Amino acid sequence: GEGLGIINTDITQLKRFEARLNALHMSSTELNKAESFNEISLVTVKILGQTLEYEWGNVGFIEGNELVFQVVIKGEGPKKVSIPLDSKSVVVRALKTRRSQLVQNVRLDPDYIALPNLGYTPPTSLSELAVPIIVDGEAIGAINIESIHSGSYSEDDVKLLETLAQHVASAVRRIRELENKRMQLERLEALNLHLLSLNTARSLDQVLDATYVALDRIIGFSIVDVIKVEGDRLADYIASKPTDQPYTLPLDGKGVTVRAAVLKQTQYVPDVREDPDYVQGNEASLSELAVPVVVNGEAVAVLNLEKTEPGAFTEQEMKLTETLAAHTAIAIRNLSYLEALNRSEDRYRVLVENTSDAVFVVDA
Repeated sequence: GEGLGIINTDITQLKRFEARLNALHMSSTELNKAESFNEISLVTVKILGQTLEYEWGNVGFIEGNELVFQVVIKGEGPKKVSIPLDSKSVVVRALKTRRSQLVQNVRLDPDYIALPNLGYTPPTSLSELAVPIIVDGEAIGAINIESIHSGSYSEDDVKLLETLAQHVASAVRRIRELENKRMQLERLEALNLHLLSLNTARSLDQVLDATYVALDRIIGFSIVDVIKVEGDRLADYIASKPTDQPYTLPLDGKGVTVRAAVLKQTQYVPDVREDPDYVQGNEASLSELAVPVVVNGEAVAVLNLEKTEPGAFTEQEMKLTETLAAHTAIAIRNLSYLEALNRSEDRYRVLVENTSDAVFVVDA
């Protein structure tokens, strides 16, 4: 009799697990329709409520150096909870190890921390389950649930949450692909607009103005400089963050932009703190990309981009900037040809206007 009861219990638990798993798979189809990370969070929270028991639960994504939970459910709470990635916590441990963390009694776990105090009192948790969301081998977020009872979660719950994390990862991957396609289309459009602007430019300044606008549209970094070569120096022509003093650097001195102009080659510095030629122009900069504009073998300008994170530039961004520099160089060269043609026409016109009428005498 006792053995039969155990078997019946096991079958009941198995059926319950299968029912929850089927509900999870059916509900996760909504994730495939999500068009933003916020929508992913909302749908995931809804699925959590249908499949698992908890007092606090949510999905968070890494933003900079923090894990950010956008929504808190089942009770009053903040709309945003942030946990620094360099702090101790069970969910951060899940991110770092890229493995699920099941804690049956949080009082015995040295990494456990209560939710940040943001003006409300969270429920006192005794057990926690944190599962990382892995996309292409990288932990980009986590699903975290907590209960006021110890020993609340089983290995079946771990499997359910890991399955949900896989569905979330697929949704994130799909959104990233759509975003990449959208960005590619926008960049192609910006490149086309740049070419059209260059075709109507009638001076070097107009060419550089058009290139600055294109840099902002295509690359979109907050620190963008278009620098002219003026004799033996570099001088800022236009900058997204102008300085109090005019930016000038001698070509025989230090500077990543100087190196780009002198060598006539792209200079990418993943971490400016490790480059002895770096000259600080923006305090927040940690990576720099300098691309020269070379016309007839001479550098006439430098396109300079900086970012506040190290290693921030992708290969595609470098190629796009080099493409803009090539377009700019062609436009400047065409301007010089046009100016030469105009001068030639002016000389010819003056010659014709100053030529005396010829008199021919014909013998009868």
